[in-house]
Amino acid sequence: MINKAGTASRVGRPKSDSKHAAIMRAATGCFMSVGYERTSMDAIASAAGVSKQTVYSHFANKDELFRECILRKVRLYGLDMKSFRADEPLEQVLTTTGRRFLDLLCDPDVVSMYRLLIGETTAFPKLATSFWETGPQATMDAIAAFLVASAETQGHCIEHAQQAASDFLCLVEGHYMKRLLMRHLDDIEDAEKQQHVARCVDQFLRLHVRNPTTDPS
Repeated sequence: MINKAGTASRVGRPKSDSKHAAIMRAATGCFMSVGYERTSMDAIASAAGVSKQTVYSHFANKDELFRECILRKVRLYGLDMKSFRADEPLEQVLTTTGRRFLDLLCDPDVVSMYRLLIGETTAFPKLATSFWETGPQATMDAIAAFLVASAETQGHCIEHAQQAASDFLCLVEGHYMKRLLMRHLDDIEDAEKQQHVARCVDQFLRLHVRNPTTDPS
């Protein structure tokens, strides 16, 4: 089989987890330091200490590698599909999710990625699509799926789960992302995070959640 690098690769050969991790670290560093456009697969291979053929054996192209860098952050902060359980109390899950989302927004790599996108999406509009689909959209989809499953499991009613998930993330993000991007803020104090998320969860529950047994409307 011929890969994107134009060289033959061995079908079925197991991929090294350590090399995969090294490639991910190298790619993240390259994207953050010189941007998407100036990052090459050769540079990533060199930074990871592997051959370019090895990079292509793990990732078909630079866009796939960029997507995986974003998705890795989503997983790291427990905002992917596997992180939600429908049998856990809704308020508890929303509180945990809101806190994780704020922690994600304050991650220096995430802030740098947003700045990178602002600078490069005019020339590379697909970059914004890749980021949106694997980052914010993936998180929104995971929360929406949880809301549907939670309603079915616990008996409350949540209409328009996708919009509800979007509303929740927007509530939590508040004005923090703008301040982080402008370097007006470097981090958020834990006490402020806790109070802010508690307010957001309360607003979300009052706006979107109805218990048919106590609220016949």
